[in-house]
Amino acid sequence: MGRLLGISGVAVLLLACVARASSAPAPQLFSSSAQPVSGKRFAGLALVLPPQAQNGWRSFQAACLAWVAHRRIPGTMTATPHGAAVPSAVVCSWRIPARSAGKELRARVATDLAWNDGSFEHAQGELVKWTIQRR
Repeated sequence: MGRLLGISGVAVLLLACVARASSAPAPQLFSSSAQPVSGKRFAGLALVLPPQAQNGWRSFQAACLAWVAHRRIPGTMTATPHGAAVPSAVVCSWRIPARSAGKELRARVATDLAWNDGSFEHAQGELVKWTIQRR
């Protein structure tokens, strides 16, 4: 939960196509107003799921996708509570490559969810961009 609280000055972006019109509201995607620093870990995105998701969804998975200079960098996804089939929140972080200052970090969250009725949906959030700073 500490990582989630560490994301300050957030801008709300709605995740497209995840919530059905007659069911739970859409998750909210928050992006950090802080800039990533080369060679450091950066917690840039937090996806907060609506409380109603616990009742309507059987499972939820997220992938943290990011690129620097058109090269994919691996992400770490931290779910709260840990191990829950449908978490309350997901935080994405990345180790920013050294010597990447001045380049652009582009990131998004991709989600897969299974509804209790057996249906399945995949969605990708909006692309968020930051300029990488020097150490």
